[in-house]
Amino acid sequence: MFSNISEAAAETWKQFNEGYEEGSNWLRNMESKARQSFSLRSSLTDKQQALDDYRKFMGDIEGRADHFRELSRLSQVLLESCSDAGFIEQVAQFKSRYATLVEHAKVIFPNLCYL
Repeated sequence: MFSNISEAAAETWKQFNEGYEEGSNWLRNMESKARQSFSLRSSLTDKQQALDDYRKFMGDIEGRADHFRELSRLSQVLLESCSDAGFIEQVAQFKSRYATLVEHAKVIFPNLCYL
């Protein structure tokens, strides 16, 4: 019985670590894209391209929402059996980075209208 519990816990940690690594790499890439400054666009074609880029950016974010929900679920399971302050801080920072990215993306759109 204890063997099954520890195997399940080890599998949960493995899933979380793999998902965290993948999500962290994706976040780093998307944060870099979000920091790109949008310069003034002089032509309608350039403005349309900026809007298309934004739509793709938002699609990427929305497409990853399930991944981040699953990581959140796994972290909750792990937090039930682990009260390590470092892990708690790591999870909190990760969730904060994702939330900040989503909020930043929402702010970009109104600014596209003035480019």
